[in-house]
Amino acid sequence: MESLELKVFSIKNDRKRKGKLKTAFNNVNEILDLSNSCLTTISLPSIFSEHPMLKTLLLSNNSLSQAMIIPKHDLVEVISLARNNIRSINIEKPLSCLKELNLSYNKLTDFELLHGVLPSLEILDISHNRIEK
Repeated sequence: MESLELKVFSIKNDRKRKGKLKTAFNNVNEILDLSNSCLTTISLPSIFSEHPMLKTLLLSNNSLSQAMIIPKHDLVEVISLARNNIRSINIEKPLSCLKELNLSYNKLTDFELLHGVLPSLEILDISHNRIEK
């Protein structure tokens, strides 16, 4: 059976998953929207590895507590992790195409933007966190 190649895949508002995501999608080329899906954990390295052409990843309004961003290929332009429970974020390698990073409404207490890691960043939203510095 030949698999579909999708530009956009959305399971937004899929609350029946109860915090778990089984890979139910392949060949998503541009936008993956998993917002409002009651996710508690997700392997971002696996997402980027399985979908190397991904440009937009939307994971807002879940219950994620950490984010380790390690894209296999550097094409991602937008990542939204808003309205989760994220306490820390780890960006393992430079994301030269990333233009927008939304981490608003999380539980971050500090945020260090490393020079050279996000050289194309135009929009960074870290509002409504617990950052004191």
